[in-house]
Order: sequence, then C-alpha cells, then structure tokens
Amino acid sequence: AITVTGYATDDDFTAALDRTLVAVQLRETTNGESSGAVADAIAAGAAVVVTDFAAQAELPNDAVHKVPRAITAAELADVVDELIADDARRTAMAAAGRRYAATNDIAAAARRLLDALALGPVSRCTPAPPV
Repeated sequence: AITVTGYATDDDFTAALDRTLVAVQLRETTNGESSGAVADAIAAGAAVVVTDFAAQAELPNDAVHKVPRAITAAELADVVDELIADDARRTAMAAAGRRYAATNDIAAAARRLLDALALGPVSRCTPAPPV
C-alpha cells in the first residue's frame, strides 16, 4: 500500500516512519538544503529512494538508492517494487543508514563546523577580550 500523508504532526510522522519499508523523496530543484524527512527516514531504518541531485547525491550509496531526476513513474515503481521484494537489501540499507545517522548527528555537524573554522577547544571557551 502507498500512503501519502500530506501534513503530519511529529507523532504521526514518527508512527508512519515506524511502519515504512520504503520512503521516497524526489527533488527537481533545491535551495541548498538537506531534507530532514530523508534524514529521519534513514535514521528510522527505512529503505530510502532519493534523487541523485544536490545534497542527496552526497548521501552514501549503501544507505540510500539514488535515481535520476528524469526518472519516469514506471521506473520509480520498479525501483520501489524491487526494494519491497528484497528483504536482504532493505536490511543492509537500514543498517548502513543507521550507522550513517549515528555518525552524522547535530553534534558531529557542529564539530565539523568548528574544525572547518579552525576553532580549537580553547578558543571556543575563551571569552572575547573586553573592548
């Protein structure tokens, strides 16, 4: 069965993710952002189908299934059917996705940002000098 939820509360979204075998998020355009829904689905252990485009193209190939922007509805249906039928692949994707999510949480992103800005632990804690 396919469920299109439209707007969902946080509780409804979490409950839906708990029941999800395959999640699909296709994008034609982007404003440079990453999808929170994709991140949530990966962390929940769903097999996730994404457009091989923008931030989603950077996701690990073992954690998501990437499709071209020009995919047809029939081709997408085939991808979803294949994932539903392949328990071993979905299990492997879920494990890879959970590993990816565990090492790419907000704390890890903050550490990478601080490292990129070359702010060591001392400079982060040292107050600015008075003006």
